[in-house]
Amino acid sequence: MESTLRLLRPFITEKYTNMRLDTLAYLYQDRAEPQILASSFEKIYRLAIVISSDFWGLTECDLASWCLEKLDYCLKTYNSESQFTTYFATVYRNKLREETERLNYQKRKCILESISELIDMGIEDTYNFIEALLPDNLTDKEYQYCILASEGYDNTTIAEILNVSRMTICNIRKSLRLKCATLQNT
Repeated sequence: MESTLRLLRPFITEKYTNMRLDTLAYLYQDRAEPQILASSFEKIYRLAIVISSDFWGLTECDLASWCLEKLDYCLKTYNSESQFTTYFATVYRNKLREETERLNYQKRKCILESISELIDMGIEDTYNFIEALLPDNLTDKEYQYCILASEGYDNTTIAEILNVSRMTICNIRKSLRLKCATLQNT
């Protein structure tokens, strides 16, 4: 958003810098001048940063674009029923919530589609499912650990079943994290 503010700075005129946001909104409704939008963005910049810090997974470029889009909308549609900052904050927060939910839906959809494909291939039980997801280079103990952990056993119980120490379980988990890290990066 900072780069957007830098891009808009040449449009900011002293004529509008001392005006309140509600006054700027009424002027913008009269004549949609880029100088009014730029001055309004400068005034709303810190609030937009605070609001967007509550949302994850959205790019800086998208945040700035949506901020300008919603600021333009708010300037055009503002009436004096509430403070302008309250109105803008509500509209902008709703946009970011909507986009975050859309992204989360897409992620869940991808995961569910992948699981559906595995089930269609005949992987219906837990053991085959885990086997399909895990890398091929696991040791017997690492594989057994994965199966037992997927069944809900805690590390102490797994250590007893595998007849190893808790420290060995810690080493198995460390090894698994390293081997499965490549799965996260693909």
